[in-house]
Amino acid sequence: MSDKNNAITPDKKAPKGENFLVKAANFFKKTGKGIARYFRELIAEIKNIVWPSKKQTMNNTLIVIIVVAIVGVFVAILDLIYSTGIGWLVG
Repeated sequence: MSDKNNAITPDKKAPKGENFLVKAANFFKKTGKGIARYFRELIAEIKNIVWPSKKQTMNNTLIVIIVVAIVGVFVAILDLIYSTGIGWLVG
């Protein structure tokens, strides 16, 4: 018997519980070369990554720390205002 006779086509249903295994088997049959191509393309894309310099990394880190500090102060001031207002309303 050939593989074509045993293949499950869209008009034939796989037996219950076999559906995942059949789909996985069909995927690897169809894309056996595709998986190798995927990893070759992945390595090629990784080689194209341009990493920031040490100076850029330090500048970006400093900017993040400053923005976090500003937002923290802003949230603390809002918390103080709201907690004082609620305390004034309740008390």
